[in-house]
Amino acid sequence: MAKADIVRPTKHIRERVGRTGGVPLDQALAKANQVVAELAGSENTELDQFGRLLREALAKAATAPQAARPALFNAAHEIRGQAATFGLPLAGETADALCKFLDKRPQLDAGDLPFITVHAQAIDAVIRQRLTGDGGVIGAELQRLLAKAREKRLGAG
Repeated sequence: MAKADIVRPTKHIRERVGRTGGVPLDQALAKANQVVAELAGSENTELDQFGRLLREALAKAATAPQAARPALFNAAHEIRGQAATFGLPLAGETADALCKFLDKRPQLDAGDLPFITVHAQAIDAVIRQRLTGDGGVIGAELQRLLAKAREKRLGAG
């Protein structure tokens, strides 16, 4: 077995960057929070675009579920990652459930379509209605319906 070569840089990074400078941490955090708040209040967001892509993929899935699978997964994955930033954690949780379902099913069948549809429509409703936090009464009803769909398709749990 060959002996590994250890390369030692001639200058340490701290010599190039320095030890001071930049914005103080509290100012950087304040700016980051301001940007996130502006994003959350925005009506035309990337989240809306991914919601549109999810609707388009769902329409395609009605006739070609397997062909629509990648687009469904990609849109749900993006929504899962961004929803909390926009104050819509319910959309993120629902998109997470849809991603996990699709991930476990490399081949979709006709029986999968109702499950996919109810999750995609719930995600779309949360985004369009801007159901923040847990979504209140509407969010609770959506959660109840999604739990029924999961129980019916996946069994208890």
